[in-house]
Amino acid sequence: MDLKVVLDVWWVPQDTTNMVIIEAIQDLAHGRLDPDGAAHKIDEAIFSAERGVVRNDDGICSVAVPDDPEHLSYRRGFLLQLLPRVVAQIPADHPGQDRLVELLKSIPSLPERQIAVNWGDGTQTENLWAREKVNDYQKHLTFMESRVFGFMWKWKCPGGPYDTESDAPRPSLENYAAFCARLFVAGIYSLEGCAIGRAPFATINHSRALPDDYDEHACAAAQWIIFAGAELSEVCAWNAQPGPRWKDWDSWRVKFQAISEAENSSEHCRELADRTLRIMGRVEEDDVTTGGARGFGMSYQDGDTIVSTNPEARNYVGKKDQWDEYGQDGLSDNDE
Repeated sequence: MDLKVVLDVWWVPQDTTNMVIIEAIQDLAHGRLDPDGAAHKIDEAIFSAERGVVRNDDGICSVAVPDDPEHLSYRRGFLLQLLPRVVAQIPADHPGQDRLVELLKSIPSLPERQIAVNWGDGTQTENLWAREKVNDYQKHLTFMESRVFGFMWKWKCPGGPYDTESDAPRPSLENYAAFCARLFVAGIYSLEGCAIGRAPFATINHSRALPDDYDEHACAAAQWIIFAGAELSEVCAWNAQPGPRWKDWDSWRVKFQAISEAENSSEHCRELADRTLRIMGRVEEDDVTTGGARGFGMSYQDGDTIVSTNPEARNYVGKKDQWDEYGQDGLSDNDE
């Protein structure tokens, strides 16, 4: 599948390091660079730019130190602000999205880089790419939970600026949602940015007049089922309160059913809703376990049996090998 991603980067200082990061991300998205190569290129560019010397009580310690105390954190923040702008232009089913996920999985495997940053009245050293494991959804990149990441990576489509004069695809909330769902499946990102939970898809009553952009939110929600359906079903089962076991899951099904039959929905949106309903049915039939709820307090016992720490949730037993048989989108060859 052909891909053209063009960014208007007037909003960043045109220094060498920033341009290397931009080039690495674009080359990776287009398949000109593999994820490990992109990770090393970005790592080396940032580390080399910030290399310096810091004095401590024992003398001189050779570590990387930014000239500006906030420079290094700015570089990391810039990387995270760049990714959403790129991925919003990449079609939801394009392998470029998978390559960008693999990049984020590759970064923690890089050699440890000690950098010095100002902290309060002094300076302390830390790893360039933090590795502290707070929970399963911070095991890859704890810096992704930073203020910058939390602000940018919601269910809203990341804002521009984009190159409006080019023929590159316009940024799409659907593309962006597919990427966030992939991150969740990879154990990199939690449900904070889920386009199917606290987003307009879930909060707007479909029986009433719908906003003009509702199709956009519905398509984004569908991507979460397509790429993370089994994981979401597991989370719904774990979060079950007294009453229906999969309350959220059932409400999503009702909404997708209504969308699939709505004359005022676009053809693309109706097709996605139909596909999503088939996936949800297959997930329910196979009772799939993926481990997606592990970061929400679940633990594993006796192989595939998951025992929830929530006393009101039922034990959830699944068969992951069945999920693998029909692929990530939940469809067998006969379903297409």
